[in-house]
Amino acid sequence: MAEEMTAKSFPIIKDFFKDHLSANNSKKQASVMSDFFKKVLDISNEAYSEYRKLKHETNAIKLCASDYVLKQLDELEKSTKESLDEAEIMMNRMSVLVRSNDQKFNEEYQSYIKSLSEKVLIHKKYLIEYMRIDLNNI
Repeated sequence: MAEEMTAKSFPIIKDFFKDHLSANNSKKQASVMSDFFKKVLDISNEAYSEYRKLKHETNAIKLCASDYVLKQLDELEKSTKESLDEAEIMMNRMSVLVRSNDQKFNEEYQSYIKSLSEKVLIHKKYLIEYMRIDLNNI
């Protein structure tokens, strides 16, 4: 879910920068900004809905999971929440980032968000492996 949010966000951010830079008046800039925030809100709502679904579904697993699986579930939830929260902060700061016109910083920040998303994928991978081990031991 965090990785999906990241994958959906980057094209929106790229389009936003392109459209904002090409906007030739304040009305067009406001329109670009409005469109961007609507898309961000849609992605954020979807991501947090998926996060709530993850927490709900993992509660049942936690009842019978081994300590290793519990640890990975907790790590997955924490890293997912961290990634979602940081992505939301980035989106909320977007107007400041655009006005700064610091492309290098923006790319580094996007890279940081992507690294958080990759961390979620690693926890997900380990969780699957530990769950398979648990199932084989049953």
